[in-house]
Amino acid sequence: MENNSHWALLVEYLEKTEKIPGENIKGKVDYKEILNTEDFSLFSKLREVRKKLAEENGLPVYAVCTNEQLAEIAKRKPNSLAECMKIDGIGQGKAEKYVPALLECIKSQSKDEPGANSSF
Repeated sequence: MENNSHWALLVEYLEKTEKIPGENIKGKVDYKEILNTEDFSLFSKLREVRKKLAEENGLPVYAVCTNEQLAEIAKRKPNSLAECMKIDGIGQGKAEKYVPALLECIKSQSKDEPGANSSF
């Protein structure tokens, strides 16, 4: 009597029926749908600053800040390193190296907005 082994696999594909707001087909988030117009404008400018910081430091952009972190910064509009460090994934190192440029971007954006006051 021979000892025969057999393998069986069952593969089941599930249809994704619920659309998560801001998520496109590939699972990426569309921040234009999630953020309001003002926050998305700031988010876009923060992404430009992040790209410049990444190029200057020879890093990929996500090593400076992720899109999720930038979106949170755009929503909260922090005024200090300490406030930025409350955002998940931004520690002392990132805060000291990259956040000052991001805070400057937030300040310049608030000056450019019509009717914006200097106190947040």
